[in-house]
Amino acid sequence: MTHTSTSFYYNGKLHTFSTAYPSDHIFSIIRKTKTFYEIKLLEKIRELGRSGVYVDVGANIGNHTVYFDAHCPSTKVIALEICPEICDLLYDNTMTCQNVQLYHKGVGERKKKASVGIINPSNIGMTKIIEDNGDNEVDTLDNILAEEKDIVVVKIDVEGYEANVIRGAKEILKQHPVLIAELQNKEEFEEFRALVESYGYHTDGVNYAHTPTYIWEVR
Repeated sequence: MTHTSTSFYYNGKLHTFSTAYPSDHIFSIIRKTKTFYEIKLLEKIRELGRSGVYVDVGANIGNHTVYFDAHCPSTKVIALEICPEICDLLYDNTMTCQNVQLYHKGVGERKKKASVGIINPSNIGMTKIIEDNGDNEVDTLDNILAEEKDIVVVKIDVEGYEANVIRGAKEILKQHPVLIAELQNKEEFEEFRALVESYGYHTDGVNYAHTPTYIWEVR
């Protein structure tokens, strides 16, 4: 499959992203703006100044992963992506990163097998987990990150599966990492809030991205 690439400089560093889906929404925005997708959100995360392990759940082509590695005080970035075709792009786009560890896995409330929906070439980020069938591995964050210490940022963008991710991250939440979650509507927001508030999490309620995305912290 033919790949299309685009490059830009950010804070003195050259970044190149490649895709097999040139009409994809995220790639098109990167190519048009010559900077990272959702740059407002990413710069807000950088301003938090958290030093430690960053986790990118639903890493897609690596936009957030690369930024966390190159422009945040991360000691390691762990990127998780369930879709095999998208995971191949993620691998290509993070090859020059210094401290990135990739997992071809989905993240949910328990360990299981699942399939993924059909890729929309115009918006590959909308690819979703389909429950309880297929050949792709899904596991909990608690299991995947059991040996990790100093987890300080967890970004979750999994197309409506965010609450499932949190249900499988009870031990991780005890470390009080900053959470960045895409919550597309009021129902998703309230379900997520109900799951994390017992751990002391609060949000300023500001949407930092095109699709409603909120930052949650323990203060």
